[in-house]
Amino acid sequence: MKFPILTEHDKKKAIELVENCDLKKEHFFELKKIYKKRSTAQNALYWAWLNYIYEETGNDQYFMHEWFKKKFCPPKTKKFNGVKITVKSTKLLNKKEKAEYMEKIKIFMREEAEIYLLSKSDPLFHIFYEQYK
Repeated sequence: MKFPILTEHDKKKAIELVENCDLKKEHFFELKKIYKKRSTAQNALYWAWLNYIYEETGNDQYFMHEWFKKKFCPPKTKKFNGVKITVKSTKLLNKKEKAEYMEKIKIFMREEAEIYLLSKSDPLFHIFYEQYK
């Protein structure tokens, strides 16, 4: 049985299921935290930034994407069949991690390249986004 635990009622239901399980039978219990996946809006903004950076610097969007991943993307380690592999991939980031990754890029570009990347809260964002999306 799988269900999200969103309320106290859900939590009590889960505890009750564990307490009432028949130990003469085999059971498997798993509790997983749900992470929000990165949003398409986040991804669209990220690529608008890369397009703007390309226009300002001449550095290709895909090159800059790889450069930013190498510099700012947190490594993710997975294990399969006894083999661990560590990768840096924005596709594996959840919404919070992607926001943190993008904030690091925004700060870096402002401080190191004097390129100001706009976010939704900026007054001229809609003009920026329409031009670079």
